[in-house]
Amino acid sequence: MKIPKPLEKWSTGLGLVVLAVGFISLGFLSFINSHPENAATGLFSEATYAIVGSSIGVLVGGTFLAAAILFAGTLRREKRSFEPQWRSR
Repeated sequence: MKIPKPLEKWSTGLGLVVLAVGFISLGFLSFINSHPENAATGLFSEATYAIVGSSIGVLVGGTFLAAAILFAGTLRREKRSFEPQWRSR
């Protein structure tokens, strides 16, 4: 079954946004629930791993958000190239 192009592009953009929101929210949730004062006790404590993991989650979410913004920009540029160009005299 062939999926129409507009639906395919819309679902790709929506998927990127959902991934970005999910990773960023999980990263921030881990920041909120971790206790950074416990991280000062040692490099190999559980709090340190929570901070590193949540930082990576936020970075991955930011990467997906950047990809979604670039994808939307590409769609806008693509859509603009198909519009007729009116020349004024």
